[in-house]
Amino acid sequence: MHSAVDFDDLDRLLAAHRHWWQPAPFRHAEIPWLQNHGRAGQALLALSDDDYQSLRTDDSAARRFLCALFPDLRELDRFPEPDAPELPAGFTEPTHMAGRKAAQVACFCNALDSPTGHLVEWCAGQGWLLEQALKQFPAHTGIGLERTLRLCQQGNARMRKRGLSGLLLEADVMDESTLPALDGNDTVLALHACGHLHQQLVQWAPHQQAGHILLSPCCYHLGERRALSRTAARGRLAADSIDPHLAVQDLTTGHSNRSKRQEKAVAWRLGYDSLRQHLCADTLYRPLRSMPGSVWQGDFADFCQLAAAHHGISLPQETDWPYWLSRGEKRRGEVRRLELLRRQYRRLLEWWLVLDAGYALAEQGYQVSVAPFCDPQYTPRNLLVSARRDRP
Repeated sequence: MHSAVDFDDLDRLLAAHRHWWQPAPFRHAEIPWLQNHGRAGQALLALSDDDYQSLRTDDSAARRFLCALFPDLRELDRFPEPDAPELPAGFTEPTHMAGRKAAQVACFCNALDSPTGHLVEWCAGQGWLLEQALKQFPAHTGIGLERTLRLCQQGNARMRKRGLSGLLLEADVMDESTLPALDGNDTVLALHACGHLHQQLVQWAPHQQAGHILLSPCCYHLGERRALSRTAARGRLAADSIDPHLAVQDLTTGHSNRSKRQEKAVAWRLGYDSLRQHLCADTLYRPLRSMPGSVWQGDFADFCQLAAAHHGISLPQETDWPYWLSRGEKRRGEVRRLELLRRQYRRLLEWWLVLDAGYALAEQGYQVSVAPFCDPQYTPRNLLVSARRDRP
């Protein structure tokens, strides 16, 4: 397998450095490394809000600051990020697609070299990727696999209007009985297939003898925490020890309103958990289910009542809500500052996960390369697994 990052070296470093990126400060009030590096920890906790934000949004400045406190971090420089391809020549932003999405699609299709058979888009949505691929390779026909009928109808209407030979099929990629058979030579495309969806692709497409697979994984935390390849399973680092949320902590495409809501959610969850631990004499963090977006438009007390119901406990009517909210906000500030250290490992953890998927395909007879397919300004999830089956 070809990659600018060597899996064995990466696996060795991440395993040796695991005490720097485990456990997550959000879930653990006591971080082991603080016991022996208290002065460095205090330097992080003493950062002003302005200094913290400056480091949070500038990886180079954060690395310089943190290397002075934690010299081990200099070893991460052994894994420089490969250069990413530029936008294809002549790219113009279409009016019917968001700019970043359009750039992602254009760069992804630019990495599609000499496709074979039919083009098959995995988890197609409205088929934007399939549409661009068919424009670029008009001699090919293509299908898109999408479980939402409304999206299939919208995409099919658009492709008919443009005279393209593509068809979106209503299919659930997690239910193989709904999937069409490949003819043993087809090209499968998956741009930002989340968690279990890209894990399913890595298993399904080789069994179908797909000729070429292009996969850009996303949202690793939505999949199973297990190694996909024998190579990773034999490694020093266990897949279930990786916090997949850490691998996707990036700000590149974050919307300001979404970021504000995320910060509110962190403070509320930590404030509630401080209250719960106080009432239950329990020092362990207890996770909560995902909450609908409307929850964050309400107030802290209502959120706490929902969270308490999830944990099967009752909250006193005389609860001092402003006090526990302030505890959550204070704890959020501490957590965010301590996370500056473990965030330095997020990209290397993502490389580990993507290389695992690449090796899973290589072990099934594919020639595989892993590399960025676009500049991270268009998406931080910019790693592409390209796997081509050798033909006799």
